[in-house]
Amino acid sequence: MKQKLTYEEQESRIKDLERNEAYYKLLADHSVDMISKHDPEGNYTYSSPACFDLIGYTSNELIGRNAYDLFHPDDIEEIKKSHEQVVNSRVVYTVSYRIRHKQGHYVWVETVSTIVTDPDSGEIKEIICTTRDISKRRQIEESLLLKEKIISSSAIAITIGDLDGNLIYGNPYFIDRWGFESPEDFVGKPFWNFWMVEEKLEQIMHTIKSGKPWEDENKAIRKDGSTFCVHVTAVAVFNDKGQPIALTSTSTDITDRKKTEEKLNEQTNTLNDILECAADGICVCHNIIEEPFVKFTHWNPKMNQITGYSIDEINRLGWYQSMYSNPEVQKKAIERMASMRLGDDIISEEWVITTKNKTQKVLSISTSVITKENDEIHVMAVMQDISERRHYQDQLIASQKEWEDIFKKYIKIHEGVNRKTNHLKLKFEKIIAENLEKIIYKRKMRKKNIESWGETEYKKLIK
Repeated sequence: MKQKLTYEEQESRIKDLERNEAYYKLLADHSVDMISKHDPEGNYTYSSPACFDLIGYTSNELIGRNAYDLFHPDDIEEIKKSHEQVVNSRVVYTVSYRIRHKQGHYVWVETVSTIVTDPDSGEIKEIICTTRDISKRRQIEESLLLKEKIISSSAIAITIGDLDGNLIYGNPYFIDRWGFESPEDFVGKPFWNFWMVEEKLEQIMHTIKSGKPWEDENKAIRKDGSTFCVHVTAVAVFNDKGQPIALTSTSTDITDRKKTEEKLNEQTNTLNDILECAADGICVCHNIIEEPFVKFTHWNPKMNQITGYSIDEINRLGWYQSMYSNPEVQKKAIERMASMRLGDDIISEEWVITTKNKTQKVLSISTSVITKENDEIHVMAVMQDISERRHYQDQLIASQKEWEDIFKKYIKIHEGVNRKTNHLKLKFEKIIAENLEKIIYKRKMRKKNIESWGETEYKKLIK
């Protein structure tokens, strides 16, 4: 049975409570955290002035209002769980959630809740909450979480090591690509166990600890000992004082790229061999702003043979300036090249050039436009020296003309002969006709005489 207090003891306790209440109110009024009291249902019974800076409401505006009216709908279930935990277990509970500001936006806060019970009945009298703004901390946490997700889901291998080079972290891609079963396979082990860089180790450590990135293409070593090609970039991580605190690296698997490069190099070498051995001159060029206005990037040996110029000489002296001594032809060539770049390809057009030794050659030129990724227009030209063929064609034309003249003369002579032949023919036909009449007459008379005298008498008569 509790001992009954005297009047003086009760007065003393009341004064102590009033002093404590005044002290705690002073603390609450000057606290940057919002301190509030709630009845068991969650209604505000008190709020410190810090509520205005936190959520835009004054203390009087909150009194009598239920806190659940201000909670973000997505956070209510979590807050209810914390409320039930505080009420049922009588423990201090911390929960993070969003609360609506008077202006309508939500603020991330963290609340520590505890209960005050009646000392006699043990019933909950009120809930005391301390709430602080954690928006900045939340932003940092979300940023860290986002970075962690980015690292975890990255399609490149990311590792972190201590200053001695021992690995302390590897993202999931690193674990998968290197064939590890768990982080225990590599944590605490030096990174040169997993990259073939021992010969470069001193250079790597010196470079990254001096604050510069180190990057190179290397072989990576899987758990089973097999290797593959990676592009590695390693850097040191420094603290605010400029002191290195860790090493980190990124590795990109370039196995497919290396295979593609090897195949491309093989194809390029084959193409170069074909171009080098080509019977025709093949070159590639593009326009430049300054004189000589065109630059060649490929010039096969046949081009040297046709023009007498090397690629360095033609780039220095200029194609138009060297090949076309006549200014009018030079201008025409420049205009033709300009129209060709607009889509009017040159197809087997004949151009006369002047070679390095000042001889003239006839070239059959065909071109095709090559547009690169940066929209820069390059031109591939195929040039065939047809000077000898042109010479034979000219001879053939001359010979053909000569034969045409002979044929014309023959026709003329033949026509004269025909006229004389026709005259003789008519004369011969006339003589034949006259003689034929005499022969016919004689035959008629012979027949008549035979009939009159008899054949025997007629023969005697003729004799």
